[in-house]
Amino acid sequence: MPQLNVAYVRHIGPYKGDSELFEGLFDKLMKWAGPRGLLRFPETQVLSVYHDDPKITDENKLRTSACITVPKDTPVDGEIGKMAIAGGEVCSGKL
Repeated sequence: MPQLNVAYVRHIGPYKGDSELFEGLFDKLMKWAGPRGLLRFPETQVLSVYHDDPKITDENKLRTSACITVPKDTPVDGEIGKMAIAGGEVCSGKL
């Protein structure tokens, strides 16, 4: 997988099985990205990043980010952040 530059909305706290939470995060991100012309499907990738291992991190401190790929020089503000996701090998299939 190549390096990905993404804009994101982050949540800190429990998320397991909370489809409404993820719907809200992605809704907020898409409403921000749309007017800026950043939604260019099929080029734009949509993904979730889970920053912590729930087996070792307290549920109230778990971090997850709803993301879309964006050009590297995309300006962000407010609740929208930007980060680079390192490239490398990806595990495909079910674990």
